[in-house]
Amino acid sequence: MPYIRLLPNYNEKEERCQPNDILATAWETDELAGYGSYTNIPTGITHADEDVRALREGVGLKERGVWLSGEHTAPFVALGTVTGAWWAGEAVGRKIVEVYGAERVRQDWAVKE
Repeated sequence: MPYIRLLPNYNEKEERCQPNDILATAWETDELAGYGSYTNIPTGITHADEDVRALREGVGLKERGVWLSGEHTAPFVALGTVTGAWWAGEAVGRKIVEVYGAERVRQDWAVKE
């Protein structure tokens, strides 16, 4: 709750601001997540920008409903940073909303009828 209280427009008295579930992951012990795998771009590598673009675009994954996000898919100016992870998450969120035909209405997300 200390972090939730810091979110914009959070109001502890409003029901819609109360979490209805919390999920903690242990990706470092998850075989399907590569036991905590992460993206590593070695020093001195050339053409890594092509790899990052492929991760960012999720080549062939959009059709399967899989999007990649995180600091490794961020804009180059913020690659490998917390800010980059945030921006990448927002970008993927927009793509998902676009693909599923949703629109933003005020502060709430609503699916088009």
